[in-house]
Amino acid sequence: MATHQQDNGQSPQENRPRQPWRSRRVAEKQQAGVDAEAEKENAPPVDNATADDSIAGSRTPLGDITDQVSNLNLNRVSQRRPQNNARADFISSSSIPDPLPQFPSESSTQPEVEDDGFTVVQTRAEKRAAKRRQPTVVQPTNNPRAPQPNAAPRQPSTFPSGPRTKIHGILHSEQRPGMIFRHLDIRPCTNPNAKLSDPGVSMGPDGKLWMKKWRNWGVVAQHGETVTECPIYTHNDNGLANKPHELRGEYLSLMPFGVFDEEAFVNQSPGNPVLKIGTEFSRDLTRSTMVFRYTELQTRSMECDELAKVAELDGESTEILRRYAARAMLGFVDGE
Repeated sequence: MATHQQDNGQSPQENRPRQPWRSRRVAEKQQAGVDAEAEKENAPPVDNATADDSIAGSRTPLGDITDQVSNLNLNRVSQRRPQNNARADFISSSSIPDPLPQFPSESSTQPEVEDDGFTVVQTRAEKRAAKRRQPTVVQPTNNPRAPQPNAAPRQPSTFPSGPRTKIHGILHSEQRPGMIFRHLDIRPCTNPNAKLSDPGVSMGPDGKLWMKKWRNWGVVAQHGETVTECPIYTHNDNGLANKPHELRGEYLSLMPFGVFDEEAFVNQSPGNPVLKIGTEFSRDLTRSTMVFRYTELQTRSMECDELAKVAELDGESTEILRRYAARAMLGFVDGE
């Protein structure tokens, strides 16, 4: 029977009996879909240009979509923020200030032209030098430390220059005859009862005991990079009381600075003159038993790190010390 229906030109759907449970609305939608498909199949052919125009006309421009989205976002933000918040107000482009004025750069300025019509070409270094040659205008100010317009030119520094020692900065030129300095005295220990645990006693590289002590020295002569000097002793504030009488001629007594009664001062070596201090830099020479041993001369380098300035002899005492030291180097000793 199914074969007989197909021969009559009728589809199975048309011959299907109407189902009572399907509603009228569903049937109308199906019928409308069938009619639309039939119209689409029976429509005349359309060329490509016409199709493109129809597609372009149905599209929304991208700029309009962007403006719509921006307006939508602004409306949402304004609805979320409180009305009294000034930051929620939209800032229009009219409130934005104009851009800063463009100043002409160095390359955009017109070049200088000489009298003969040729352009003056300057290198970068020449331009900087020309700017440095321009006078600086100093404006008056109430700051006393600032440079004043009519101030006198600064005088050159009178601080002496030259090589110095590391710790106290004593110039090499200051280490002249008559100056008294303080530095370490390192020599082999002559005390047979000295022990390594004694203050100032240490073991030398030769395995022997050495003594280290601070001592004052008087400069006798100055050479290129060295000076010759002699030591100052007090012998535990005993002077030459414990020295043999025949050795006292090797010493010159030193009077402390500021002694009022010079006649009461006791000369440790009566046959020799007394030396006096002209300038004092520290209070290290206060004992009345100080003596120079001018026969014990040694030479040291001016690069003495721990060198400290103590005092300076007066002119007459400086000449006496130099004369006695020169005679001692020749083998002559004055006094008894």
